[in-house]
Amino acid sequence: MTARNGSRMWMSRAAHDGGFTLPMVMLMVFAAFAVASAAVAASLSAQSGTTRDFWTKDALAAAEGGAHEAILRYNATTVSGDSWGQCLPSGTPISDGAGWSWCPSQLGQMPDGTTYTYRVGFPQQVPGAPLPAHTAQVISQGTDNGVTRRIDMTIRSASSQTPFAGAGIIGLNSIGLNSNDSLYGNSATNGDLTLSTNDNVCGNAQVGPGRTVVGGTPSCSTGPSTVTQGVTSLPPVNQGDVALNNQNGNFFSVNAVSPTNTNAKRRVCFNGVNAAGESDTSAATGCGPRELRLRNGSSGVSLTLNGGNYSLCKLTMESGTTLYVANGAKVTIYFDSPENCHYTSATAQLSMDANTSIQVNGGSAQNMRMLFVGSDTIPTKATMASNTTQDVACNQDFIVYGPRTDIVFASNSYFCGAVAGKTVTVSSNTAVKVSNQAAGYTLPGWVDHYAIDDFKECTGSMVTGSAPSAGC
Repeated sequence: MTARNGSRMWMSRAAHDGGFTLPMVMLMVFAAFAVASAAVAASLSAQSGTTRDFWTKDALAAAEGGAHEAILRYNATTVSGDSWGQCLPSGTPISDGAGWSWCPSQLGQMPDGTTYTYRVGFPQQVPGAPLPAHTAQVISQGTDNGVTRRIDMTIRSASSQTPFAGAGIIGLNSIGLNSNDSLYGNSATNGDLTLSTNDNVCGNAQVGPGRTVVGGTPSCSTGPSTVTQGVTSLPPVNQGDVALNNQNGNFFSVNAVSPTNTNAKRRVCFNGVNAAGESDTSAATGCGPRELRLRNGSSGVSLTLNGGNYSLCKLTMESGTTLYVANGAKVTIYFDSPENCHYTSATAQLSMDANTSIQVNGGSAQNMRMLFVGSDTIPTKATMASNTTQDVACNQDFIVYGPRTDIVFASNSYFCGAVAGKTVTVSSNTAVKVSNQAAGYTLPGWVDHYAIDDFKECTGSMVTGSAPSAGC
């Protein structure tokens, strides 16, 4: 009887609980569905964001592709006459009223279907133009699935520019002094100027925006010293056809070696042949392809260069040797790129050991120029060691220009002229002086070859009409 009553009570409770179980199950189902829906929504949102991010990056890549196509067109085409009034491949420039002339739009498409539009602008050759001649802008816009990105590239050519007009000591990335060093004349860098103990900096020292002088406040024992901030640019060297058309054939008939005895002539070598007419490519006494080597010795060997252009891969001057420029002659030595010289690692393309010198006999300004093509991928350097010239009045002309080459002045050296490199490093007890004739030096008037000088992204889309750089 008791068992039957207990069973009846259990069945009664179960009947009552049945109405509560179903809502609980339904709530659990809805909760699971909500969580799953949120996960799906988050996934779809992430996929949408990822897709748009892909389109954005693709549009930027297309904009850069259009800009590089514009640079390629102008570097691959010789434009005769007033190049600033020419538009490639065709069209008439339109003035924007602010000193710029803009060529018509050029359209293109990437292999993946992304499109780009670019316009090239040149400064008008009128007073008040915002940038000097041999400078251009490329405004390029890329589009992918309705997403646009726009960029502004400033490009410059080294042709006929005066790189030392504002400063005679230029290190694009940095200028560094060790101790007891002196810079006489204006200097400029986009990085920091680093000083050590007892360093002299005479003239204006320009550092990059937001950069500083490391190691103390510049001072000068003989005159004022100031520090400013600004941007410095140096277009790379365009050697034109000098690698093929040059005066290298003057070694060693027109370009005389002194003393004239056979022993001395064996100490001067170019392109695997010494001045005595003997083949010599050994590491101990000879020279490699397009290498000019002056070996040390008690005879005090010297070589005199007559005027013209020379194409070298390397110039090596060992202790006690001298390189002269003939009276009144103008000499330009181009140091070819490490790629063309088959150098695969860091190479000193100019190496001046202790007690060597390069001297100009008579003549006027800018009689000796060394121009380094350099490389963006393979390091090159020019090294001048102790006592590389006499400390004489600074009116000689000795130009070193290599925006992609590191310039190194070793300890106890003296340099007079003008120098521009990727970096400039000055070791202890060294003086670098800017020649009073350096500011007027003009780079050769090559056919314009443009390189990127500045890059920035613009806001908004390119406007139609004559002002494509609006928002840049």
